[in-house]
Amino acid sequence: SPVASEPDYVVALNPPSASAFGNKLEPGGQLIYNSSMKGKMPIRGDISFYPVPANEVAKAAGSERSVNVVMLGAFLKLTGIVKLESIYGSVEYMLGEKKKLIELTKTALAMGYDGFPYSVNES
Repeated sequence: SPVASEPDYVVALNPPSASAFGNKLEPGGQLIYNSSMKGKMPIRGDISFYPVPANEVAKAAGSERSVNVVMLGAFLKLTGIVKLESIYGSVEYMLGEKKKLIELTKTALAMGYDGFPYSVNES
């Protein structure tokens, strides 16, 4: 949420968000960012950076539109704030009879979760 003034975590789907909100992180905060998108990143030595090649993972999961779900999976793995199985239950509840979309969403979540932490391989 852009409302948080000094968050502990930032999940950034694009470089402008990483730059803007990464600079607002509390010292010791953690920035998970979509490393598929190249751009200016905040320069700080007092936070942790976690790259997630979300576009590539989403494509491998079956839909390039599931970048946000991949990032959610990575965030869940980093924080342990909610169990993955709980999110699966919520996905099934929210999507109802849309079996194909449920499976796609669960796959993207699992791939984001299972692949985290991703190695830093940026040029």
